[in-house]
Amino acid sequence: MRPAPRRPAKTRSPVAVSVALVFACASLSFGADRLRFAVVADPQLGMVELERDTRNLASVAADIAALPEATRPRFVLVAGDLVNTAGDPEQLRRFQEAKAHFTVPVWVVPGNHDLTRDGRTLAPDLVDALRRDVAPDRFVRTESGCVFIGLDSQLWTLETTAREQLAWLESELRSAGKRPIFVLQHHPLYVESVDERDAYENTPSPWRARVLALLERWRVRAILTGHLHRNRSSRWRGLSFLTTPSPCKNFDGSAFGYRLIWVDADGSFSETYRGVPGTLPEPEKPSSRVPSPPLEP
Repeated sequence: MRPAPRRPAKTRSPVAVSVALVFACASLSFGADRLRFAVVADPQLGMVELERDTRNLASVAADIAALPEATRPRFVLVAGDLVNTAGDPEQLRRFQEAKAHFTVPVWVVPGNHDLTRDGRTLAPDLVDALRRDVAPDRFVRTESGCVFIGLDSQLWTLETTAREQLAWLESELRSAGKRPIFVLQHHPLYVESVDERDAYENTPSPWRARVLALLERWRVRAILTGHLHRNRSSRWRGLSFLTTPSPCKNFDGSAFGYRLIWVDADGSFSETYRGVPGTLPEPEKPSSRVPSPPLEP
């Protein structure tokens, strides 16, 4: 009797193998041994519609909470412009309401929409109110051997406040020593080049140069910012600059979402921007065209 033919061993398709490898690599790359955190920029509640903007920020919080444990961030940094109108009690109340949806600690710095009435000029009474009712306008936190320094970028617009903040920053950088350092502020230090002219979008040049010198000297890993409502990244002399889009309104077509960053033990990091499904698009504005009169029968 001839033996029955052996059935060929079942093999996985190249596509299935590739997918399995992707998930295996992701598990290794984003494992629990790495420090994980998220950056949200410019929630700016009230910029489009207060109810809709609040729901978008709450959707970001829900999306972070739903991430698998191996990739879920340990904390969230918010890079300013918490609300659209500085000092508005209802917008601030709604920000606190949306912030309560986060299941991890949230550390914030203010933006120009939080501390000015015209988008540019620092108002000391608004600084006092923010510190009293919302949060300190700058901070230092240490997590898993990394140091996180939050700056109030609006303070760079006045000589006295800028000088004081620069001295404070230098002291904190010195205290951090050789530990990996990440710096958070609202305004980018620069947009296109370090020697560009002063503009609404960047940090005033005299202080920009001094801050850059300090960050380079202490080998800061990344400067995390918002303000532009765009997704941008660049490098200068070993420094990484990451600008995160908004969950409210963007000018480059970016999805509403947040940035995820994973930090290795040696301070090197990887990052990605994640759009959040279910966030509400900007409502269409009614047409401004005057309708033509109906044709006579």
